[in-house]
Amino acid sequence: MYNISIASKHLSYRFRRTSFELGPVGIIGATILLLVTTFLPSPSVYAFWPEPPIRLPFSTRSICSLRMGVQSTISLVKHGRVFFSIDDKYQTAVIEKVAKQHGVQLSATQMAELQQLPYLGLDFRKLPKVLSLTRFKRYDLLKAGIPASLANNQLSECIEAAESIVMDKTSSKPDIYIRADAGMPYAQVKWLWGFF
Repeated sequence: MYNISIASKHLSYRFRRTSFELGPVGIIGATILLLVTTFLPSPSVYAFWPEPPIRLPFSTRSICSLRMGVQSTISLVKHGRVFFSIDDKYQTAVIEKVAKQHGVQLSATQMAELQQLPYLGLDFRKLPKVLSLTRFKRYDLLKAGIPASLANNQLSECIEAAESIVMDKTSSKPDIYIRADAGMPYAQVKWLWGFF
């Protein structure tokens, strides 16, 4: 400890200096905290989430009817971007079926990479190009969303393919869940009902 004194004409002050020691455990903890706070907000951390990041609405009540069937999810984010996912067991088959409808041919390497996609969020015609990229670049392109317009409605093709594939294997339709961003007005979510 050090004593510091400040003296002026009429007053004198004395400050006590205390030392602060981290020790080896504290240094490791501080390093981990620094790394986590540095890299957590980066997009590469969120790139491997199984679903697109959406601010879901908050509810004070919990109403949930979990069925044990196959689940497919349609995620809707701002600016009308739409994403589709289904249980891993069926997702590759659904993507293959819709890709064939659009005349898209995938190589064996691309088929292996297809199984790594957590959700579908792009035009099927771009699929071969996207599957040939590295994972980090691929997930940036997956943020574009599936076309869901009158002229190019690939979302409804995904839903129809999912229903037919699941019906063939389980004799029941998949449960479809809609995840919509909390900030979206209902009018922007309502148009999804036309796909069912």
